[in-house]
Amino acid sequence: MIKIASIEVYQIDLPIKEGRYSWSNDNSVSIFDSTVVKIITNLDIIGLGEVCTLGPAYLPAYPEGVRAGIKKFGKALLGLDPTELTKINSVMDANLKGHNYVKSPIDMACWDILGKYTKQPIWKILGGKFGKDVDLYRAISQDRPSIMSKKVKKYKKEGFPEHFGHVISGIMFRRHNEQDCINVMKTWWEEIKYHSHLCQLSLGYSFWKNDFKWNWLPGDIRSFPDIVHQGPHTGKL
Repeated sequence: MIKIASIEVYQIDLPIKEGRYSWSNDNSVSIFDSTVVKIITNLDIIGLGEVCTLGPAYLPAYPEGVRAGIKKFGKALLGLDPTELTKINSVMDANLKGHNYVKSPIDMACWDILGKYTKQPIWKILGGKFGKDVDLYRAISQDRPSIMSKKVKKYKKEGFPEHFGHVISGIMFRRHNEQDCINVMKTWWEEIKYHSHLCQLSLGYSFWKNDFKWNWLPGDIRSFPDIVHQGPHTGKL
């Protein structure tokens, strides 16, 4: 029987090369505080999960809360079967009410383990492929009109499609050892490091830049019963 042997939690700073990302009410962030969770099982199968909030002024979630929250229920998960997702989430709920963003990287890591343990891709476990491609759109930090215009011109000059579209991309499953995925992740990191940290902007660009083909999960993450969602945006630009 597979069991959770240990849980490791890492804090990673993701600086914004362009200085900061700004939005309404004079809010801004210059460094993303990301939390990566590594779950190790007794069978040496490892699962990874991550959560990176945009600060407490953007959503009801803050990075320090992730690490503090995991301490509240982490020990209770040791010895449990990580492939029993319903039980895992019930134990987390019993030890910490609410704060679903804290539990999300644990949930991701357990899904990662489930896929590896059953030797199936996660998209198949969650219901199968839906479509062959998806449109994305690129967002730009709120700033002076002249600066925002300069960014748009840069993207157009590179040939990035004007109507590339947008997808709700809160959950991703990746095969990090495959070269096409590695190429996309390298491009994505360069975008985050030097240009834009927003997934709506940087991830879509990275897909397009590497001519990467991906699949999406069926349904809407905002209403999917097994995936935590924080809720709609409430601020206005």
